[in-house]
Amino acid sequence: SAVRLNIWIGETVVLGADVLNASDADTNNTYLTYNVTASSVGVVLVKASNRSVPVFFFSQQDIVDRTLLLVHQSGHNGTLSLSLTDGVAVVSGTINWVATELVLSLVNGSSLTVPMGARVPLTKTNLLVVSSESQPRGVVVYYVTEVSYGMILRDLNNVEILFLN
Repeated sequence: SAVRLNIWIGETVVLGADVLNASDADTNNTYLTYNVTASSVGVVLVKASNRSVPVFFFSQQDIVDRTLLLVHQSGHNGTLSLSLTDGVAVVSGTINWVATELVLSLVNGSSLTVPMGARVPLTKTNLLVVSSESQPRGVVVYYVTEVSYGMILRDLNNVEILFLN
């Protein structure tokens, strides 16, 4: 059977039981083994413990333990063909992947007036970044130029980002 996997360009994805899930009543997950039979250029499978070595054989236990990673390297779509065996029977399937560019947009970068000696929280009113993700993860903003006057700091509870003039 075929699985469709939507990923971001350059993303590394954990292949868990939500992507690949096989079971056999008389075979332990360690002995349910997958073999990569063909792969489009653009993705590679690796173990989380050694990301520099491609993996061509892995077990259902690797999937259950979430130690197998799919690393996107290039291209916008492709197929990963697999066979699965319990040592007796063999079945085959595919993972069809589609890679989409992640887009971040600064939609509000308004100027901020801070009176001398005041502390003003930076909020989405002053700085708002939106993502093309349907369920956005946290976005980290880096300042590429020095602040002209004052400083940017976190409050003691690590709750707010403040501008101090």
